[in-house]
Amino acid sequence: MTDRQIEILEASVRLAAKNGVQAMTIKNISSEIGLTEAALYRHFQSKRDILLGIIHLFTLTSEGDFKAISMDTSSALLLDMHWHLCSNH
Repeated sequence: MTDRQIEILEASVRLAAKNGVQAMTIKNISSEIGLTEAALYRHFQSKRDILLGIIHLFTLTSEGDFKAISMDTSSALLLDMHWHLCSNH
């Protein structure tokens, strides 16, 4: 995973924690980190790929210790992401 991909995922986590997974969009993720939507799509092909990337990154970090959010929030956020992924497929 590249540094830019991690930056995108961390911004996505912050936005999802603040507004919910449903409200997290490619447009507001790209705005959050100063990328165009086209540039973001070079790193992730879809919101689903971003959600899967967050879950993957979460499993790689020590106890899911995201710098962007607290542990209590991250647990609830992961459940919301899982629900979002399952309900859309």
